[in-house]
Amino acid sequence: MKGRSRLAIALRQAANTIGNIVKKGSLHQFFKRIAYRKGTLAAIIATARKLAVIIYNMFTKKEVYIDQTDYLNKVRMTQLKYMQKKVDQLKVAPEELIFNISLYTAYYMLLYMMIMQHSVYELCHF
Repeated sequence: MKGRSRLAIALRQAANTIGNIVKKGSLHQFFKRIAYRKGTLAAIIATARKLAVIIYNMFTKKEVYIDQTDYLNKVRMTQLKYMQKKVDQLKVAPEELIFNISLYTAYYMLLYMMIMQHSVYELCHF
């Protein structure tokens, strides 16, 4: 049969569904990360390939797929290690890492916290 494989089409459709409809799981997080960096089309293809590898491993090794729910924590820890490495390279002291915010930003942050924690009456008497 010449042309596109039916399996490839099915995997791409499944990857598209994972990326756009399903809102939980490590595959969705993987899709969103790739889509942000390289675009939706690349994310569909990468997620379809990941699905193919998962299915292949399930058949050949006869093991059940376990969703890695701590995927975001793993990515975050990798980013934190990278940031720590950069801070060490630049020899930045902890007191130099103070973030400056404007009075305008501080006012709106305070207002937002009040909205989230208190009643409308308290906001009117601010």
